[in-house]
Amino acid sequence: DDCANLDDGSCVLPDDLTGCGDTCLDGGVLYEFSINDSYGDGMCCAYGEGGYSIVVDGETIASGGDFADAAEERFCAPADACVQLILVADNYPTEQSWSMTADGIQIAGEGEDGSSATYYLGGCMPGCTDAEACNYDDMANVDDGSCLELDICGDCGGTGYAACIDPEADNYDEGACVDDGSCIYIGCTDPEADNYDPQANQDPVAVESGLNISLSAGSWPSEISWELGDLSEGAPFDGFVALAPGTYTISGSDSYGDGWNGAVMTITDAASGNETTFAVDGSEGSIEVEVTGSDIEPCFYLGCTDAEAANFDATATVDDGSCIYPGCTDASAANYDSMANEDDGSCIYPGCTDAAASNYDSMANEDDGSCIYPGCTDAAAANYDSMANEDDGSCVYPGCTDASADNYDSMANEDDGSCEWMGCMDGSLNSLGGYNACNYDPIYNVEGECEYPEASEFISIVDGEAVVELVIAYDCDGNALPEYDLDGNGVPDALEAQGCTDPAAANYNSDANVDDGSCLYAGCIYMAACNYDMNADIDNGSCVFDCLLTGCTDAGAINYDSAATMEDGSCLFPGCQDEEGLNYDASANYPGECIYLEPCPGDFTGDGEVDVNDLLDFFQLWGNECPWIPGFED
Repeated sequence: DDCANLDDGSCVLPDDLTGCGDTCLDGGVLYEFSINDSYGDGMCCAYGEGGYSIVVDGETIASGGDFADAAEERFCAPADACVQLILVADNYPTEQSWSMTADGIQIAGEGEDGSSATYYLGGCMPGCTDAEACNYDDMANVDDGSCLELDICGDCGGTGYAACIDPEADNYDEGACVDDGSCIYIGCTDPEADNYDPQANQDPVAVESGLNISLSAGSWPSEISWELGDLSEGAPFDGFVALAPGTYTISGSDSYGDGWNGAVMTITDAASGNETTFAVDGSEGSIEVEVTGSDIEPCFYLGCTDAEAANFDATATVDDGSCIYPGCTDASAANYDSMANEDDGSCIYPGCTDAAASNYDSMANEDDGSCIYPGCTDAAAANYDSMANEDDGSCVYPGCTDASADNYDSMANEDDGSCEWMGCMDGSLNSLGGYNACNYDPIYNVEGECEYPEASEFISIVDGEAVVELVIAYDCDGNALPEYDLDGNGVPDALEAQGCTDPAAANYNSDANVDDGSCLYAGCIYMAACNYDMNADIDNGSCVFDCLLTGCTDAGAINYDSAATMEDGSCLFPGCQDEEGLNYDASANYPGECIYLEPCPGDFTGDGEVDVNDLLDFFQLWGNECPWIPGFED
């Protein structure tokens, strides 16, 4: 100011960009960038490494960030120049606000904060500038990082990749578009195994069921606690919890009540690999998780897994019930083995194995000393058997067994004919048929003293016209015994004892010496009985009637029944029952043909007259033999 005489500091000196004006001296566009921080600590460097950069046609012309309340940049650029503003946020980008103007007109920054971003201004044509990229933009003059490549599936910028694309494979990846030969088929690869899978290329690996749990510390780990069943833990935690397949609840709590403050629990199912996260917001919370079991079946080999079995297979991993336990399987054997399932012929049947023994057991295969040899075990017996071990009562003790004998032996059980009876052995007979000696007994076999009666006398008497010699003998008591046999039966009348002399009769009299015909015989006396005895006189209750079959038993009857055993009066005898008939049969009880005399003899034609026609008929029949008619006599 040429009128001023005191400088107040308001002088504006021309600069290199615009001089003292508002337009660029080089005719370009005047860009002005300003940024403010409400907290007054700028973008760098106490709370993050934030900042800004200004790039013109690929050249960085300004950058900053370490300021207090505000910063600004002014520059000129050709109208077609590509101007980029690049912001890198600090920890608190919302504290910043900024503005970009071109020749005084705001072109960016309205409502924006200090968040990281790149702004393309002026003549920028952002895009992919790499000619090798599938989205190359030949109009772009600044690369915005958007260049893409063809993926393996041929899609520009696609995410396709090569992996296993066989749905049957255990590692099938449905997002893959090209198979890279990595398919895994889990199964038993051992051809010797019973579950061999010819498609398998990887043996299974058994996975224990349970959860892998990882819990970070957060800001205040001492406030954190959680429970899973009987397990109670805090933070941090990293470990495996073995659990059976099923659904479980994990409960978490925060003692201060403000949540876990950044602590996060990651829960992974060991079998399936499924993963989930959990955190408490507030005082407590819970989550349900699924524990799956492994469905992987390793190679197994069927066979007998019991080392005690006869066919134990050391390579077998699964018992197929084929174990063989040889032994005795007969429960009746002495060494029966309830565990045995295959009889090895070892069964022991104790018993007597000697066929000569009375208790020989043909089933026994082991002699138990029980053989019994019956016989006489008394060495004093005549038939003592030194081999016998069981007395069968057969011991023979010879001697006199008749208690009436003089040398009777009460121990003897077999009479050896040695019995002795001492007495009169004179068995001579007298004329009366008696013994001469009074004390003679045929049983005596050792001579003893004999006693005789008085002598006999002989007299003659006349019996009618005959002279009978009568011998008067005396018995041992002196009584006379005349020998007189008037009935001629060979027994002196004086000695006769009448009665039944047949031992087979029911009334047999052993004292009788003359049979008087009184013998009676017991048996079935009923003719209708099956066992009728025609010789029986006395019924002994033995009759049997269950074999009887009634019917006609006469073979001459027309209804004769050969099977009938008892006549029931039903026999039929046919015949003429008319007394006027020439062949009338009085015994007939069934109508038969009757023959009668003709009322007109010689009337062969039956016309009531005897004439030449009857004579002709007679001559025609002349010489024929007529059959015999029962009951008819000519």
